[in-house]
Amino acid sequence: MRSHQRVIAVLAAALLLTAPARTFGCPFCTASKPTLAEQVAQADAVCLLQFVRGEPASDQYPGTSTFEVLQVVKTFKDAVKKGDHVKWAQDRAAKAGDLFLVIGMRLGNGNTIEWASLIEITEPAFAYVVQAPAPEVPRAKRLKYFIRFLEFPDNLVANDAYFEFSNAPYKDIAAVAPYLPKEKIRGWLSQPETPQSRVGLYGLLLGLCGDKDDAKLLADKIAPYGDDLRLGLDGMISGYLLLTGSSGLDNVDDWKFKIRDGKKAAVTDTYAAIMALRFMQDFAGGKISSERLMQSMRLLLEQPELSDMAITDLARWKDWSIQDRLMSLYGKGPYNTRTIKTAIIRYMLACANFKGDGSASGKSSSDTNLATDRGKKYLEELRKRDPRIVRDAERFSFVN
Repeated sequence: MRSHQRVIAVLAAALLLTAPARTFGCPFCTASKPTLAEQVAQADAVCLLQFVRGEPASDQYPGTSTFEVLQVVKTFKDAVKKGDHVKWAQDRAAKAGDLFLVIGMRLGNGNTIEWASLIEITEPAFAYVVQAPAPEVPRAKRLKYFIRFLEFPDNLVANDAYFEFSNAPYKDIAAVAPYLPKEKIRGWLSQPETPQSRVGLYGLLLGLCGDKDDAKLLADKIAPYGDDLRLGLDGMISGYLLLTGSSGLDNVDDWKFKIRDGKKAAVTDTYAAIMALRFMQDFAGGKISSERLMQSMRLLLEQPELSDMAITDLARWKDWSIQDRLMSLYGKGPYNTRTIKTAIIRYMLACANFKGDGSASGKSSSDTNLATDRGKKYLEELRKRDPRIVRDAERFSFVN
């Protein structure tokens, strides 16, 4: 993996680990933006326009475009009416009859509109916008409407439907599982023309509605080694784990975490599997036990280039079983880096400061107390060995 890709992966991991479990937005969608329904809801005026004519730009003049209002979706105090002409301060590359959706905001308390957004649109896309449920409708109910427009032939509509899912919390996505078009999703995952940015979502959706045949389809896509960054692999692994549980995780261990005869998966593939483990722990409601997920994460301690991520996650999951092992690794060979040392110190800080009854880790209170005491002891040892790194870690601890 190129060094800059490694940096990006580490920064992404840090962002995830400094925040609580994500509760808003699809975990595997690669982009998110305000949807058309949200833009319409926030606007003061929304109209369907038809291009009439344009005046070309010159050296000091940007040109203008004139449109006729065909339909008023939203307005205030009759600020705009059907048949009105709207001028846009730019010469659009359009021909007479082309359709546009225009979105504007009210200026002050008067009847003047500042037109802020002009979107070329087709009649089917306009119907999609007009019929879309408003943002205040419960999101799970709204998503039932947008399911049918995923991979719609009109790219504006398909992208917008994707963004509706991208903005949705996982619990609302899971709620529409009975309505998902399983056969279509299979096809989208198998078609090379499907945008890679959507593959993670479709892998997750198939995990919510699929069967053992779909698990095999996902396995065939997940298992191969590859050096290239594969967008959506994290979502496909998560979908596979939703369908297969612990037995599927055994396979993921072999494909992405274990080193076989000196051969291991690309860092980008392993990072995608780490994301899937995080998803299963934070969102999937015990489909795979925490202890089994920790078992997989511990495998990454064998890979120095990824061990800092694993240590941080295991601390966040309150797995105090690796204290002795981490102390044996501290400062040794390829583990003698500031990044790994800091991760180990933060792990010990989290353990030393943990106050709980053991329920989080499945251990008894006495076991938890022993682990906490051991963490304090090891932290003092590290403070003597590397006082400056410990001091910095205490100031900027990422584990919570």
